[in-house]
Amino acid sequence: RAAIKYYYIMFKFTVLVLAIVAVTYARQLGAPENDTDNDNITADTLERILTDAEVHLKVKSIENVQKQVVGGEKYIVEFISGDNHRCTATWVVKQWESQKPMDVHVSCK
Repeated sequence: RAAIKYYYIMFKFTVLVLAIVAVTYARQLGAPENDTDNDNITADTLERILTDAEVHLKVKSIENVQKQVVGGEKYIVEFISGDNHRCTATWVVKQWESQKPMDVHVSCK
């Protein structure tokens, strides 16, 4: 009888540990994540998006691309401008409405 109680307690402990591990490593829904398919965001593509939004910056290099699902796909792109400022550009693409980026915002340091 004591052995059954011991195994029952160990089973509950194991389930609890597995649940904690699963929650710890689970991807947060809606949180920005690195875009591993960021080949579609090149310096030329980013310059075109910025020019269409009437933001006239040259793009020297792209440092990081993240994507977040928020009523469409929100892109967060960190890049170095032609005059060596660190900049962040964000925009949303709602593919069911238009392929064109909307709400383009840029900030530089």
